[in-house]
Amino acid sequence: MKQLNILFCPDFDQNQYVENIYKIIESIDSVELTKVKHIVPKMIKSGINHYDVSIVHWLENWLVNDINDKRLTLRSTMRFLLRLFVLKIISKKVIYVRHNIYPHSLNSKDGKIAKWLTDFACKFSDICITHSGHLDKGYTYVPHPLYKFKCKAAIEPASVQKSFIVFGRIVEYKAIDKLLNIWPDTPLLIAGSVGSKSYVDQLTTIQERRKLTNVDIDARFLSNEEAQSLVSNSKGLILAHCEDDMIVSGSFFFAASLGVPVHAIKTPFMNWLKAEFNYQGLHVYNNLSEMVNALSSDKLHEFDKEYIFLEAQKLFGDQAIKKKFERILLN
Repeated sequence: MKQLNILFCPDFDQNQYVENIYKIIESIDSVELTKVKHIVPKMIKSGINHYDVSIVHWLENWLVNDINDKRLTLRSTMRFLLRLFVLKIISKKVIYVRHNIYPHSLNSKDGKIAKWLTDFACKFSDICITHSGHLDKGYTYVPHPLYKFKCKAAIEPASVQKSFIVFGRIVEYKAIDKLLNIWPDTPLLIAGSVGSKSYVDQLTTIQERRKLTNVDIDARFLSNEEAQSLVSNSKGLILAHCEDDMIVSGSFFFAASLGVPVHAIKTPFMNWLKAEFNYQGLHVYNNLSEMVNALSSDKLHEFDKEYIFLEAQKLFGDQAIKKKFERILLN
């Protein structure tokens, strides 16, 4: 069989998600991969249909004008479209991986335009991949990969009281403030890097005003080993947000990789996953009040980490993803 010449963007740059996807595709027979950090106009020099396939992630992030200017502008729109057209020129087939409905940082007005532009990019591409099966028939479902860990997390002694955990970058859209405003006297750890200093201050103010001595806020960069240990030794991971721009949550897959259950507000992805596979590592709630009542109840069952881990491997493991990409690339 002829080697498939595939362009893959972006490069790893310490992003384990991208690295995992790249290595899974690389393991497919008859595939030759070239990875690049960005799609740039001068790539047209390589020639029309130079690549059999191009696979691109997060192209819609170019719709955000600048790291310090979170707007959609004419400049950012042209930048996005130019890169899309470059891909179409240099590739026989374009595979667009859609991670969000629109970039997180845009406001709702800009978000509607960004959604329309990303919808156009998906239709303009030959295949549009998402990591949830709830979207319409124009999309191809490929599971989100699980995270890899160098060694098992150290298990804390049984005498140590376990907490629920909110893990990941601490930013406004995650609705942690709404969670804290109704949180009961159950141990909770909020851990992750500071996405917004003013938001961390707001959470601290709520914690002090409500005298939540059972809540710890650990706002700092965490190494992979620290994050693994904290999540692995928790009673479960909490996802308090259900934003319109979100398709799936990376934190969900981090917990699933460790066999830790996730307690989440309902989203289209969560509802689909529960209905389609009845995944036992997921508990879905209609609202925060319902979630908080359940988490503070004595009726919350102990979970089997090994069972959840094996179930996650079956649904989201490397072999499940490889089979999907083989079907996409080789048929």
